Amino acid sequence: MFFFRIFSIINFIVNHPLNKNRKCYSILRFINWQILSRFFIKKLYFNWIDDSRLIAYKGESAITGNLYTGLSEFNEMGFLLHFLNEDDVFVDVGANSGAYTVLASKIIGSKSISIEPIKKSYKRIIEHLKINKIKQLVSTHNCGIGKKPGKLLFTNNNDSMNRVIHERCEESTSLCKIKTLNSLLNKKNFYVIKIDTEGFEYNVLKGADKILKRGNIIALIVELNGCGKTYGFTNNDVHQELLSYGYFPINYDPILRKIKKKTSIEFINNNVIYVKDISIAKKRCSKSKSRLVHSAYGIKI
Repeated sequence: MFFFRIFSIINFIVNHPLNKNRKCYSILRFINWQILSRFFIKKLYFNWIDDSRLIAYKGESAITGNLYTGLSEFNEMGFLLHFLNEDDVFVDVGANSGAYTVLASKIIGSKSISIEPIKKSYKRIIEHLKINKIKQLVSTHNCGIGKKPGKLLFTNNNDSMNRVIHERCEESTSLCKIKTLNSLLNKKNFYVIKIDTEGFEYNVLKGADKILKRGNIIALIVELNGCGKTYGFTNNDVHQELLSYGYFPINYDPILRKIKKKTSIEFINNNVIYVKDISIAKKRCSKSKSRLVHSAYGIKI
C-alpha cells in the first residue's frame, strides 16, 4: 500500500503538464521534501504564484501538490486563475488549507468566502491569510455546508479527504455546525464557487437553490469523485442538478487558454468545471494576464 501510494504520487508529478521538461528535478523536489519533513523541519514556506506564498506541512497533500507541480489541480486552478475577476466573489466550499482562497484573493485580488469545518484545516487557512496579508478580503467560516442548517459529524484526521458521517465510528470525529449557501450569499454579487466536500456536493447544491435560480453564480468547480453514493447520490445526480439551472460542463486548457464544451461526460473521479455562458468564459480567459508560477520553475501561464 505504501509503495503503491508513492508510485501514484511520482506518476502524478512526472505526468503533470508543468513538469513536462523537468521530470527529474520534480522527483528530486519530492524526495527532498520527504527527507526534510521527516527529519529536519515541521513546515516549509514557499513562493507560489506571483507574490503569493504557501505553507507546506508533512502529509498535507492539498498544499504539497502545489510544491511538486506548481498547480496541483492544473485545469481547475488554471481556469480560476484566468476566469475570475477582481469584482467577483469566490466561494471556497471545503477549503481545506485554503490554496484556492489564496489563488483568488492574493493573486486575483477578489473577495473570498472560505468555508472549512475541520478546525485543524481552518487554522491552516488563517495561517495562509496572515502570510499573504489578505485577511481583509476573506470572510472565513469554520462550518460545513449542506441543504439545511444544523449539525453533522465529520471525520477529522484524513487531510483533504475528511467527510460527513452519519454516526460515530472508529475514526476520530467532530460535530460541526452546518450552514447553507442560501444563507451566506446575497443577490448583489457574482460568484465563482468551488465545491470539494467528498461526496456531499448534492446536498450543498440543494442548499443553494435560491442563489442558483437567481443566476448570480457564473461558474462552478465541483468535485465528482463517486463518494456521493455514501449519501444516496451519484455523480450524475449532481450533474443533472446543475444542468437544470442552465450550467454545462467544459474542458479547459490553461496553457492554450482553450475552452471546449463537453458534448458527453464521463465521470472519472475528478473535478468538473461548469459555466453559464461559454462566450463570456472564453473572453475572460483569453484576456486574463499571465502569472508567474514559482513552484513550477518560473513558468508563466
